Amino acid sequence: MPDPGDLDALISVARDAYGVDERAHVVPVAGTDLAINLIPRLVGKPLDVAIVAPTYTAHQVAWGHAGHRVSLVDDVRDIGDSGVAIVVNPNNPDGRVWTAEQLLETGNRLARNGGFLIVDEAFCDCVPEMSVLSKRHDLSHVIVLRSFGKFYGLAGVRLGFIVTGRAIGGELAALMSEWPVSGPAIAIGRQALADRVWADMQRLRLAEAAVRLNALLEREGLTLIGGTSLFSLAAHDNAPAVFERLAMRGILVRPMANPRLLRFGIPGYDRDFARLQAAFTS
Repeated sequence: MPDPGDLDALISVARDAYGVDERAHVVPVAGTDLAINLIPRLVGKPLDVAIVAPTYTAHQVAWGHAGHRVSLVDDVRDIGDSGVAIVVNPNNPDGRVWTAEQLLETGNRLARNGGFLIVDEAFCDCVPEMSVLSKRHDLSHVIVLRSFGKFYGLAGVRLGFIVTGRAIGGELAALMSEWPVSGPAIAIGRQALADRVWADMQRLRLAEAAVRLNALLEREGLTLIGGTSLFSLAAHDNAPAVFERLAMRGILVRPMANPRLLRFGIPGYDRDFARLQAAFTS
C-alpha cells in the first residue's frame, strides 16, 4: 500500500507546481474522470448546470445522470444565474481560452446566488498563465480539475487533482480514503511535478510541434479551426475520407460531431511527422 507520507509529499509537490496555498484543498484522484462523476453526486439537491459548449461530453453526462438540469451555452458571458457552471479551459476541441479574471468573476457572480464554478484545466499545463490557480486567488467559489497524463504523456498512470477552497474538497478527500491513487502514480507524480526544467522544455517543444503540425495540415488542404499545444482542430469538406485514408495507414485522428471536423493529436517525433506526411501524399 502507498505510504501516507508519500501521499502527503505528492500533495505538497502539486501545491508548489500549481501555485496553490494552504487555504485550498488539493485532493489526488485516480484520474479527473473520477472527479467529474463524483462531484455531481455530492452537491445535494438538483441544480441548474450550465456548460460552455461544444466541449467533451463527460461533464454533461455526469451531471445529467445525477439528476441535475443541464443546459449548454456558447460562451462564459452567456452563463446566467445557474447553480453550477462548467468551463473547460483551454477548451477541447477548439482550444478556446478565458482569462483567470473572467473565470473568477463568473465564480463570484454565481456565488451570490449560492452557486459555484467548475474549471476543468485538463489542458492547462501548456499555458499555466491561463490557470485560475496562477494568481493564488481565493477558491471558495471555484473547483479546479487538473489532469496529469495529458501533458506528461502518461495517461496510464491515472492521476489527477481536485483543487478548491469549498467544503466539498474536504468531503472528497474523506471519500477517497487513505489510498486514493496507486503507489507508482504517487512516485511518478512527485518526480514529474517537481521537474520544472523539463516542464518548461516540454512547453516549448509542444508549441513548436503544434506550429509544425498546423503548417502540415494547411499544406494538405485542411482549414485550421483552433487547438492547443496538445491537439489541433481542422476542417475539411470531405473529412470522413481524410479520416479513412489516415486510418488505413495506421494513423487515428478523432472525428467530431460536426462531420467536417477532425482533431489531430500532436505528433511526438520527427518519424511521426514523416508518417503523417506520407499518409497524406501516398
